[in-house]
Amino acid sequence: MAEKERVLVVDDEPSIRKYLQTLLEVDGFDVETVSSGREALNKMKKGERPDFIILDVLMPEMNGIDTLTELMEIDRSLNVIMLSCSNEVGTVVEAIRIGAHDYLTKPFEKTELDAAMLKSRQKKQLATENQALRDYCDQVTEDLSFLAASPQMVRIRQQILQIAPVDVPVFICGESGVGKEVVARMIHLRSKRRNQPFVKVNCAALPGELLESELFGFEQGAFTGAIRSKPGKFELANKGTIFLDEIAEMSTHLQAKLLHVLQDHQYSRLGGRVLPAERTVHQRSATARAYGGNSPAVSTFPAEVQREIWEAWAAAFQVPAGCGPELSLAREFARAGEFRQALRHSRR
Repeated sequence: MAEKERVLVVDDEPSIRKYLQTLLEVDGFDVETVSSGREALNKMKKGERPDFIILDVLMPEMNGIDTLTELMEIDRSLNVIMLSCSNEVGTVVEAIRIGAHDYLTKPFEKTELDAAMLKSRQKKQLATENQALRDYCDQVTEDLSFLAASPQMVRIRQQILQIAPVDVPVFICGESGVGKEVVARMIHLRSKRRNQPFVKVNCAALPGELLESELFGFEQGAFTGAIRSKPGKFELANKGTIFLDEIAEMSTHLQAKLLHVLQDHQYSRLGGRVLPAERTVHQRSATARAYGGNSPAVSTFPAEVQREIWEAWAAAFQVPAGCGPELSLAREFARAGEFRQALRHSRR
């Protein structure tokens, strides 16, 4: 026997609560009623998750809009249908913006309630299917971008999966071209910041003065030529991940400023005020050199081990041994350890 869908009715009027309970129980729902938004919030905080919440807008002490706001802070996947004696457009728009699935005006017909609950059910199902599809696509992307063909690479992948959910700076080391950025991107995709920006900075490509302004930004008039303010990479990576490539090439002065950001979670634009970082940015740094520190470290393997990735990649995409000239050239680059060149030619 299928489990009954559960409905929580939140309304300060006993007659409305009784009417809705009778109406819904006839249709086979398991119905519970409460008289205030605070009671509903207490139930959610205890872990209860009804399939539907029918919430009145006009209630004493805590109105429906305030209750809805707090409900969405607890769990944005809750199915909430608002009820009100007023059909004021502003209230309707605000409720939908906050997260309600539908809005009914009292008095309403049973057919209107049925339609609202059907719409809410379909909306939740669509969101669930959409998330499942996103997870599947992300998994496929990760699997093809990081082919673990050897026991060593499998261990690196496992280490990435352990580190990714944790909000700590990560240090990645390995030879040039062996995939440090691939590791950084996979950590980002597996973290809770996956839907936020991934910003890469090549610390070896810019001189120290330019790198500092590139990382932290600058205010108008901070130096000659600063005709307008510019945000730095840390600001652009807000709530996301910043990948500092070739960090060992950074000057000791700039490394000290970066350490201040990591320790105190604050930074400042050149010529500007101190801005809070407050752990809104996840730092990943990479280098080919040995480097001391307390951050979790991921060590990629030398080029001779990485060659196994190419063979696994070729097998995954069914690249034959006697392939065309571009793929043949890609194989030669891979055997020589030039993986960027190998991928460049394999994509043509």
